[in-house]
Amino acid sequence: MWRLVARNGGRHWVLRADRAAWQRAPRPKVGKLVENVELRGVVEEKLAQWWSPQQISGWLKETYPGVEEMWVSHETIYLSLLV
Repeated sequence: MWRLVARNGGRHWVLRADRAAWQRAPRPKVGKLVENVELRGVVEEKLAQWWSPQQISGWLKETYPGVEEMWVSHETIYLSLLV
């Protein structure tokens, strides 16, 4: 514990340690809906038709069997809506 305190500068070490950890962390990978323009277009179209993310995810697997580039989880769709 004391080594952690000393490494991060004494008082307020928790804030400095947290900041340092974020800076050392690898950057997140680019999302599937950002990279794949065709997939993003299909998802946006279905969302505009008031489909739920679960419906879209299931439909993609049925419509594009064996083409994993066109599959996306409902969690990924929800995440993209929040961002």
